[in-house]
Amino acid sequence: MNKIAIIIITITALLVSCSKTDVWLDHDDPTFYIPQSGVSINKVWMLESNEYTSEVEVYLGGARPDNQETNIKVTFGLDPSIISSYNNDITQEFAGQVILLPADCYQVDSYEISIPSGEVSGVLPIKIFTDKVEALGMGPDDIYAVPIKLLSSSKFRLSDEEGKTEVIYGVRLDQPMFYFYVNEAAGSSPVEIAKKVIYGAHITSIIQYP
Repeated sequence: MNKIAIIIITITALLVSCSKTDVWLDHDDPTFYIPQSGVSINKVWMLESNEYTSEVEVYLGGARPDNQETNIKVTFGLDPSIISSYNNDITQEFAGQVILLPADCYQVDSYEISIPSGEVSGVLPIKIFTDKVEALGMGPDDIYAVPIKLLSSSKFRLSDEEGKTEVIYGVRLDQPMFYFYVNEAAGSSPVEIAKKVIYGAHITSIIQYP
């Protein structure tokens, strides 16, 4: 084997070694946490089906996706005490009280999710029944929320940073609105037609401005 071939093989081996041991190493202690920790207000669209799926994300900080070769199980739970602690915190006195979202207003099929190999994040789906939330008669300052807490993971530990493993997942109803503008032939006054619609073909109102 000539010297040039030996040099090429050596350089290639060094590059592979560096990419595996230097560039793509996990941090010393990867941990799971909820990025939307604290009080998170989330827009929930009012669909014709009266159902909207919202999501709580969990993230494995300090880990490289390429290093994750097995599925990781993560479990969540409901913890109303999170809301009580928030409401009793004197520093939140003027921020408004949070109200526990009634159980019939949402559905969680399973509080365990699987993060596939090669990934470092996952989501917990929460189905919101918008018609039942609307029936609560939410005021402009009301915050109805689901208190979610991380409980365990099959690999790596949960963050021990205060508040990073829990979220007061608040919902705020909103209706999609679309506007269509129509200009008549040149020389005539423009006509604006505004349609407010809920997802689908249902039109709730049509307003024409001459």
